[in-house]
Amino acid sequence: MDKNFLFRRQFILSSNSEHTFENWVKINLDKNMFLSVHPDLEVVQSTNGEVQLTLLGYAVNPFEPSKSNQQILDSMLENPITFDELIRKSEPLGGRWIIIYKNKNSLLLFNDPCSNRPVYYHTELGNDILCGSDPAILNYFVKLEKDNSPEIAEVLNNPGFEIKEKAWIGSSTIFKGVSHLIPNHFLDIRYHHVTRFWPRQPIENIDFNVAVDTCAEILKGSLTAISKRHKLAIAVTAGWDSRVLLAASKDILNDVTYFVSVKGTEKDNFHEVLVPKKLLKKLDLPFYVQKCNVEIEPEFKKMIENNVATSRTYLQKAKNIYKYHLDFDGMINVNGNVSEIGRLCIRPIVPTKISGESLVKLNIFYYGGNYFVNQFNQWIDEIKIHCEQNNLNIYDMLYWEQRMGNWGSIYPAELDIAIDQFSPFNNRLLLTTMLSVKEKYRKYPNYKLHYKIIQKLWPETLQEPIGIQPFKSHIKLKVKHFISDFMYAIPILKKTV
Repeated sequence: MDKNFLFRRQFILSSNSEHTFENWVKINLDKNMFLSVHPDLEVVQSTNGEVQLTLLGYAVNPFEPSKSNQQILDSMLENPITFDELIRKSEPLGGRWIIIYKNKNSLLLFNDPCSNRPVYYHTELGNDILCGSDPAILNYFVKLEKDNSPEIAEVLNNPGFEIKEKAWIGSSTIFKGVSHLIPNHFLDIRYHHVTRFWPRQPIENIDFNVAVDTCAEILKGSLTAISKRHKLAIAVTAGWDSRVLLAASKDILNDVTYFVSVKGTEKDNFHEVLVPKKLLKKLDLPFYVQKCNVEIEPEFKKMIENNVATSRTYLQKAKNIYKYHLDFDGMINVNGNVSEIGRLCIRPIVPTKISGESLVKLNIFYYGGNYFVNQFNQWIDEIKIHCEQNNLNIYDMLYWEQRMGNWGSIYPAELDIAIDQFSPFNNRLLLTTMLSVKEKYRKYPNYKLHYKIIQKLWPETLQEPIGIQPFKSHIKLKVKHFISDFMYAIPILKKTV
């Protein structure tokens, strides 16, 4: 297979200048730190003499959609800038990106809000550090030692781990000394230290209509910005998130392929195909039902497994990736991931005192195990005070930092062999705006915030129903949310959360 697919769209940052590949872009960040970047991963730099910024991947500014990566980076350095000011200036940016900040005293790294452009780092190398896109590329240069502790073995040997798509908890990994930079933290490269940088101030409730206007502007501007760089493939299903993106794409229709991926026949995917098919026909837009039942070439499958340590080629998603490779070469895959943070995705039916044990019991995304209980407890101990001081719900932060930061970063990494991904909801200003809205506007079944955003952007996209469920699933959800609404209305129970 073409050697260009080896660690495609990945990077390696090392104190060893020999940690590179022949055809990769090579940058000396300083005399002791060397950056090597795959040719399909964009990299730009900017400096004002005191500070140097390096951007890996791509960033878009929804309020200035014509700006390129270089222009975005340059604009951040128009005035002398501290790292805290850089964090603040990055809040409106969407995309999949990593920014490295360097001045005479510091070399610091942070990434996009949900770690869609993941960062792994190895700090048990004496004075050296090795940092990269995935443990797989770290292992290529420095032989990693797997963690064979009983707690990790319990996770890996349980069939539920694969059933739950290898969803992980915490910043540690299955390799000794290797950690994952989870959302809202930065890495001090020189001192091998990780620090939380967000939340920075309390989340204040804002007027609902103001929130709708802001969210609509960010989503529309983000899609406009990315469309100026690439043709887009936007998946449209019967769900809420894809409907919002369809509405936000009204002004760029000629730059978009609207599609839905299905495993086999349309009959096997009735709701996910019929609703968007009828809707796009009413909108007079072409719609591609992409049948992802083609067997993956063995070498392509092997390369995914080589490039991503936690790859899941046993899932249907792997066939989707292969079909994207065949159908969407040179395009950007746009999806609604991350939007769930603004839709109260995780809540216990009955208010419960939060703990590692309660989260494992509650969470449909993880099968359980002592390791995950301990990781949840460590995270709760660290995040709880930030939620209390900044008016954040810990369950929203659970989905943001743990669900999206870990499980949510695997698929974009797997997808990199075929196509880059863009999740417009992966935008800190957008997420904080959504979290600033009262919870009653973000709840099932009406999701009023999402509904009003769609209505503002393109009301004709509401001609077909959204969020259709099979009858039994619909009844179960209705009963679950009825009970939950009743229980959360009892003051004594609310105090247990």
